[in-house]
Amino acid sequence: MVSGKIGRMRRAPLTPALTLALACVLCVAAPLRAQDAAQNKSAEPTPAQSTAHTDVTQSDAAHGVASQIDVAQTAITNLSDALPCSDVEKGFPACGALREARKKAREAYRRAMRLERQHDYEGALQAAREAHTAVPRDTIYLSAEKTLTEKVVSASIKAGDQAMLKSDATTALKDFQRAAELAPENVYALQRLGDSQPRPAPKARAWHVEDGGEVRLQPLAIRKDFEYRGASSSFLQQFGSAFGISVLIQEGVIQHSLRIKLDDLDWETGAPIVEQMCKVLFIPLDEHQALVVNDTDENRRAYMRMSLRSFYPPAPASLQELNDLSTALRVLFDLRFVNTNAKAGAIIVRAPQKTMDAIATFLDGFSEPLPEVMLDVQIYQISQQFNRQIGTTAPTSFTVFNIASELSKLATSALYGQIVSQLEAAGQTVNEATILLALIADGSSLGVNSPLTSPFATFGGGLTLSGVTIPSVSAEFSDVNSQTRQVDHVQLRAQSGKVANFKFGERYPVVTAQYSAASATSSLLAKLGVSAAALAGFTGGSTTVPAPQFTYEDIGLVLKATPRLHGELVTLEYEMTLRSLEETTVNNLPIMNNRDMKGVISTLNGQPIVIAGMVDSEQMKSMTGIPGVSSVPVLGDSLSSKSVSKTYTELMIILTPYLTSSTKTQGTYILLPQASPK
Repeated sequence: MVSGKIGRMRRAPLTPALTLALACVLCVAAPLRAQDAAQNKSAEPTPAQSTAHTDVTQSDAAHGVASQIDVAQTAITNLSDALPCSDVEKGFPACGALREARKKAREAYRRAMRLERQHDYEGALQAAREAHTAVPRDTIYLSAEKTLTEKVVSASIKAGDQAMLKSDATTALKDFQRAAELAPENVYALQRLGDSQPRPAPKARAWHVEDGGEVRLQPLAIRKDFEYRGASSSFLQQFGSAFGISVLIQEGVIQHSLRIKLDDLDWETGAPIVEQMCKVLFIPLDEHQALVVNDTDENRRAYMRMSLRSFYPPAPASLQELNDLSTALRVLFDLRFVNTNAKAGAIIVRAPQKTMDAIATFLDGFSEPLPEVMLDVQIYQISQQFNRQIGTTAPTSFTVFNIASELSKLATSALYGQIVSQLEAAGQTVNEATILLALIADGSSLGVNSPLTSPFATFGGGLTLSGVTIPSVSAEFSDVNSQTRQVDHVQLRAQSGKVANFKFGERYPVVTAQYSAASATSSLLAKLGVSAAALAGFTGGSTTVPAPQFTYEDIGLVLKATPRLHGELVTLEYEMTLRSLEETTVNNLPIMNNRDMKGVISTLNGQPIVIAGMVDSEQMKSMTGIPGVSSVPVLGDSLSSKSVSKTYTELMIILTPYLTSSTKTQGTYILLPQASPK
């Protein structure tokens, strides 16, 4: 049995968190109390049993109340942790942090705000993290950290993009890594991080060669030094044996006295030099044996074998590219038998072995991928229009009429007769003067076309009493100033020597023909002898208006560029078209501004250049007034209207090429044969 005093407790104010927690406790406790009441009702104890269990019931009740209080305290603690709080903003409840932690967090937060105003987002983020670490529950510190994180990510991505345009892959990789570290869910940052990482250079695919199969010498792959003075036949033997080649000298080979010194050369380099100095030819007999004969046209035709080879490019090439390459081979190597197989995509060459080797070395230089250029085009267009109209519009025309004649016309009009008939039918007195005055007063709304319905002045008398209309005078004071600024930023990537096209804009429909329905009773159809019945029978009782005809016009930017690289120098052949709609129209048809540019420029990598610029200024003044009076200094200004229209347009196009990938290889020396049989 639990006994004790329950003293008078001090009532604490109910905070929102405490109120919500108590509501949760009551919601949980209510079903439990209902369930206990149902069980007690189903099994009511006897008086003896009730007395025996009194102490147990009171003990269970006290234990249940204590459990409910624990649950309430836990709920209050959890809810207070989930609710927003701040020690900085007064609109939030306090977080209850220690004084030293609050002071440290407040100083770090102020430092973060100061660094953010100075655009030092990295330092500001570090300071905001210190504030959040000191007081983790503070909502303001948490929001500041997230906001600064987004700013650092945005600044890092922007800096990385600029570094990529400048071909600074190291800096770009660092910036994109920072952005991906702070925002791993940012897809663009992850993609740019992959673009900035160094990639292995693509292996150049060599030209595929189909050889006809001829005897080739296989000398030792070594380099030798030679210094000799004496007969040429002995030197030929010595030179061949140095590379593992057995030299057989044909009878009748002319002997020459030599004095020669050659340093660090192999067979491929030294054999043409020896042939030229000794005036002989090396004719392969097998892989390690060569026949030496005199270098004459007859021996060339008799001993030098013509081989046939087909050269296939590593990547599909157009017919124009194959033809250009065939022409280059024909000129450089003095070839007669060279053809292009368009169907197979190959170049077929018939030439001696040495020439074939030189051609193969030459074509291997075209196996490397073409360098790429990023073209950054910025178009700035500013248009300003100013219209001013000041003055009064004085009347320039007057109408003189006879009043009696106009009254007679009103009295004989159909409308006058209808009014008289209605009054007589109603049995009322007809007053002609009253009817005429009503027609003059409300004639404009009733469709009466008479000068009497407008303001007029009278002169004369009797039958000559006449009137003159007084037109209205209007004053205009208006200023209209409109300014338009348009900036287009285009980035286009292209390979060296390849044409790149870019189109951006919309297709605007322009009506070229429009139809309207015509009545069969019109004067034109009547003159042609077409009746309404005939037209109805031809069209089935209904007329259908055909749809208007129109054409589409391209509005926007069209860029066509072909870059060519020469080291760090970029030569660009470009064609640019810029089309836009004018604000005014002619016969309900739009006016189009068309600007075409075409040219060839050269600039360095990363250097901006202005390829086009235009300034168009137009001014128009007009005056409307009475002749003679408008030229009077003071009176003319008050009785005339003046309008001023000014139009100013400025256009500038800046292009900057950036070398994104280049092919830098060491040059190869190709020793061309001295002569070839035709």
